[in-house]
Amino acid sequence: MSFSKAAILVDGDNVPASFAGQILRKAKSLGTAQVRRVYGTTNSIASWSSAASFKPIAVGGSKNGADILLSIEAIKFALRDGIEAFAIVSSDRDFSHASHTLRELGFHVLGLGESKAPNEFRLSCSEFDELEPPKVKTSTESLPKLDRTIRAALEQAGKKGILVTQLNGIMRIKHEVKISDQPEKKWKPYLANRPELYTITGEGQTARVHIATEA
Repeated sequence: MSFSKAAILVDGDNVPASFAGQILRKAKSLGTAQVRRVYGTTNSIASWSSAASFKPIAVGGSKNGADILLSIEAIKFALRDGIEAFAIVSSDRDFSHASHTLRELGFHVLGLGESKAPNEFRLSCSEFDELEPPKVKTSTESLPKLDRTIRAALEQAGKKGILVTQLNGIMRIKHEVKISDQPEKKWKPYLANRPELYTITGEGQTARVHIATEA
């Protein structure tokens, strides 16, 4: 089932950025997600700042601030902005009411959460899909071919890493790899959505990619 306009709303106080790529893949079934937001305290969403596909929304220090704002904006997107389907990402029962309300208004709700997500939240959604714990890669042989190629280039570059702006040329010319063939379409979001594999330092034109400490 695919919709013309979808939104991915993430409980950043509950779900770490290591799930970013998996969330995008699972939510792809809804169609194009024009809205991709992560809600949480400044500290809890710090890791999401490098997940270029998502917009971090910092809330105050209130314990339930992220829950309240996510729920309010979900209803706003539904009633004012023409969003037809939602992916609500959390393992917290506090979103059950918002999910029920969206369904009662006729909107499709995909719940995404870890195995600890309570039945109360699961059953409030139109459908629910579990997020799998990020796998720790023990060797480069277990990585997809594209990531093996990128890591080989980074290993050759050494500690200085590679400018993200130069990575496209290296991959396209030397390895005939086109980032446009990937869902992210650009290198920075592709790398940022795989924090277990890559680390990005710097900003803008000076941003560099390095191999993560452990992949």
